[in-house]
Amino acid sequence: MLTRSLCSEQNAPWWLAAILLLTVLLYYPVLGYDFLRQLDDSTYVVNNYFLAWSWPNLRALFSRTFVDLYTPLPVATCMLDYALGGLDPRCYHLQNLVWHLLGTVLVYSVLRRLRLRPGWALFFTLCYAVHPQRIESVAWISERKDVLLAVCFWGSVRAYLSDRKWGRVAAWLLMGCAMLCKPLGIFLPAVFYLLDTVRFRRWRRTPRELGALIPYGVLTLAYLGGYSSLFFNTAQKVFEDAPSRWLPFYNLLRYPAKMLLPVELTPFYPETVFGPGLRTLVVLALALIALGGWWLYRRWPRRTRTGLLPLALLFGLLLFPVLGWSHFSNAQFADRYSLLPTVVLYLALGLLLPGCRSVQKRGWRLAAALYVGMLLLLSFWYLPVWRDDRCLLEYACDTPSPNYRALIAYADYCHRLGEFELGAAVLQHPVAQGRLMSRFQGQFLSALARAVKGDVEPLRFYDTPEQRERLLLLNRKYPADVSGQLANAALRRGDREAAIGHFRDILDFYPDDRFLGAFYRGMIAFLRDDRATAEREWREALSYAPDDAATRSNLERVAP
Repeated sequence: MLTRSLCSEQNAPWWLAAILLLTVLLYYPVLGYDFLRQLDDSTYVVNNYFLAWSWPNLRALFSRTFVDLYTPLPVATCMLDYALGGLDPRCYHLQNLVWHLLGTVLVYSVLRRLRLRPGWALFFTLCYAVHPQRIESVAWISERKDVLLAVCFWGSVRAYLSDRKWGRVAAWLLMGCAMLCKPLGIFLPAVFYLLDTVRFRRWRRTPRELGALIPYGVLTLAYLGGYSSLFFNTAQKVFEDAPSRWLPFYNLLRYPAKMLLPVELTPFYPETVFGPGLRTLVVLALALIALGGWWLYRRWPRRTRTGLLPLALLFGLLLFPVLGWSHFSNAQFADRYSLLPTVVLYLALGLLLPGCRSVQKRGWRLAAALYVGMLLLLSFWYLPVWRDDRCLLEYACDTPSPNYRALIAYADYCHRLGEFELGAAVLQHPVAQGRLMSRFQGQFLSALARAVKGDVEPLRFYDTPEQRERLLLLNRKYPADVSGQLANAALRRGDREAAIGHFRDILDFYPDDRFLGAFYRGMIAFLRDDRATAEREWREALSYAPDDAATRSNLERVAP
């Protein structure tokens, strides 16, 4: 693609430095972005009283979950940001960017270790660094776990591929760190095996080579045992109401397409409605992929068997959660999830394309430049979406298929600002009331919108056991959103007992959260005219809350 003299081994470090500089220029605006309190930033940072440095707090981070995920290492790194700048968002955004830059360097190192030419390795590293799907991971503080996972994951791979004696020990330690960032680290033993197949061009392993993988397998089993015991009673499968049984197959096709042509980036994971036409297209696409694989095998049998086939299996392995058969994450709906599979896809292309004669032609250099330019334009356009809550929520609700979660979050944001009419309008979103929402969700949003205006009792139409069960399901998924919305509506109607019931629902969902516990116990006491208890509980909440100016100001006003 690029000339060998331009991208020689001697010039490669300078080109890599240029890629890092371009990445910094792309992401520099995030240093002025705010927390996304309507998303997980409120739980991970703003109202996380464990961020103050102390050994008890550090131990607590490794013994509890945040947002139904066991991610202690990323949350622990936020302690450093809190020690340096308190709740200044710039510190948190800067650390996210630093981890992304380090992950980019490791991606280049892994590609070169797997014998990609410097020009190809630099090109795909550039694509990875400025890809629009990286923006969600870098610009959203709560996704520290993604950029940190990339560093630990590819650092573990690079250490494993090293010929030095300490490589296997470093790979084992970094694998443990990867699993403490996200459960995807459990796939690393299989990743090592398949990458060795690509590197040595053979499937068979000697007993000694297989024995070298045993420590990694033991670490995986130990992690799964601890993870299962932690989640035995609390784990929930996210998004139980899958729109269609075709969704897993659709996602398996959608992710590679969005990696190569990222023109449908949608936060809050919009749902897909499957009609006969879309199902037919999914079947045809799967058939074409099967025929394409057979053609590659007939054309290049050895290269396919020991090069592309292991990478295809590795790509499918890293995309396994999109099938929806695991509760490890909600990645089947998240654009950022392509962070690890992207590198595998680029590696496969880097091994396949040099064998094509047409790629050697000069026109491919222009095509490569145009492709990188497209990625940069999309990234510059998409980055401001993550500036603050309003920008993100407006964008999420303005997509062709807005998600129920996005509508609820935007309405809650409007209610907190006192924009009740706008909140009601969001809840009555015309697209949401149509084919994209289930009948139950449409009824719920309509009733909630009327309740905001004080017109009707929001739960009056839940008169069957099935409807009540579905409401409980919603409260398990989005307790702060659903119960908080209903409590606000009840307070506007002057129904204290209903509001107390909804605040209790939130307390039941967060039994170990000291800040929320004290805050909502104070709310309940206040609604029962027990002012002394309310002030005592709010003073306790004030001692747990980090130095968020708005939170502390409100609590100090009611708890002198």
